[in-house]
Amino acid sequence: MTYKTNADISKISINTDVMVIGGGLTGVKSACELASSGYKVILIEKGHELGLKDSDDHQGLIKKVVSDSNIDIFTSTDIISSAGIPGDYSIWLSKENEIIDKKVGAVVVATDSFIKVLDKEYGLSLSDKVLSQSQIESILASDKEKIKGKNIRAKGFIEFNNDVKRKLQEIEFHISQVLQICNLNKNQRNSDFVCLSRDETDEIDELKSKIILNTNKLANDLGLSKQIIGSKRY
Repeated sequence: MTYKTNADISKISINTDVMVIGGGLTGVKSACELASSGYKVILIEKGHELGLKDSDDHQGLIKKVVSDSNIDIFTSTDIISSAGIPGDYSIWLSKENEIIDKKVGAVVVATDSFIKVLDKEYGLSLSDKVLSQSQIESILASDKEKIKGKNIRAKGFIEFNNDVKRKLQEIEFHISQVLQICNLNKNQRNSDFVCLSRDETDEIDELKSKIILNTNKLANDLGLSKQIIGSKRY
């Protein structure tokens, strides 16, 4: 037996407008992409104008945003408060002492990040023994004597120039060749020991010379005082 019931159906209205918070590169790009997909966009920027003045590419994006009829721009605007659920948000804005109420269905937070040293906020003083990567690069480029003979401990990643990278790659390649010869020799003889032939020994000696040469060149480029003199065969 089949029963049929009358169910109440309620119609839910969803706002498809999108608010983008932030008028930097991220916010402007987000507004462009949303508008090109057919969404109405409200772009909010607390500063007096959008974008970065020194970027030609960014200026092109800003012109596109300004001329797009799907994008409403609010500069010098702060967000006071918000309420609602996805599809139905109420956002209250403050612009030049005027309170503006906007209804949107989604909010994109696209504020650009920045780096700030918080030593003063925490009552700390910076140590002269701690240098940033840019400071280290500047010293290596212009004043190597300042750090000559001093031990430097690096924290994080150091970005080398192309010449240094090339030398590191050559050293790594030659070392891999030595390991390849030794591993091949050990596997062929099915032994835990490496017994090199005369040719293999000569080839490794040549590779070792290349490794030492490149390592010393690298040390000289980085202003290091210690270098590899050589190695002895036993």
